[in-house]
Amino acid sequence: HAQSPADTLISVGRYRLHLRVYRGGEPAILLESGAGLVASQWDAVAPGLVRETGATVVSYDRAGYGASDLPDEPYDVRREMAGIWDALEQLGLSDSVVLVGHSYGALLIQVLAHEHPDAVMGMVYLDPNLVGYIDALGGFDSLLAQIKLLPPDTTPSSPGDGRQGAAIAATIATVRASSVPASIPVRVITSGQQWWATEKANRAFRSAHEALAHSALDGQLVVAEKSQHMITDTEPELIVQVIRDLLRSLARR
Repeated sequence: HAQSPADTLISVGRYRLHLRVYRGGEPAILLESGAGLVASQWDAVAPGLVRETGATVVSYDRAGYGASDLPDEPYDVRREMAGIWDALEQLGLSDSVVLVGHSYGALLIQVLAHEHPDAVMGMVYLDPNLVGYIDALGGFDSLLAQIKLLPPDTTPSSPGDGRQGAAIAATIATVRASSVPASIPVRVITSGQQWWATEKANRAFRSAHEALAHSALDGQLVVAEKSQHMITDTEPELIVQVIRDLLRSLARR
C-alpha cells in the first residue's frame, strides 16, 4: 500500500504553488508535467515510483494551473523554475534531485539542470519537446503548423495558458542558452507509436530524442512501444522501471 501524498501549498515569493509530496528517502524525484497538464498527470506513475524506489516523489501544479496561484507578473521561465526550486528548498529536498519532464516539461528540466548542476543527479525525458526538434522543423512557426494538424487538444484551458504561451519564444531562447553538463546521466523515453501528423515531424522528433540520449556521457534511449505521446497514461510501469534502474545505477557510482 503506497502512502498517500501530502497536498501542500507553498509560498514562493508573491504566489503559492500546490505540490503533492510522497515522502521517502533521497534523492527527490521532481515530476514536470506536459503543457497545460497538472500534478494529476502523474497519478498512475507516482505511487509505483515510491514503492519501487523508496525515493521522495514530488508532482505539482505550475503557476496559474490547478490549485496553484496565477502570478500577476509575466511568465519568465527562469523565474518560474526558481519558484519550484524555492519550494523544494523549503521542503528540504533540493540537495539531491532527479528531474523527470514530459513534453513541454522537458524544456523546464533543462533550465533547472543548467541552474543547479551540482544538485541534479539524473534526468529522465518523456517524449520530450526539444529545441533540436523545433530547429529541425524550421523554427517555432513550423512547430505551430504541425500542432495545428493534430486532433483538437482536449486539455481543459487554464488561466496560466495565455501567460505561458505569450512567453514561448523567450522560453525557447532561454532553453537554448541553458546547457546541461554531459556528466549528468540521461534517459530518454520516446513514443513507439508515431503521433505527429507528418512523416517529417515524426522523423525529426525521434532524431532529436536520439541526439539528446547521445549528448550525455551516460545516456540511453528507451522506446515505449505501445505509446503515443501520453506515456504516463499508457505505460506508467515502463516509466517507473526506467527511473528505478537509473537510481540503481546512481547508487553503484
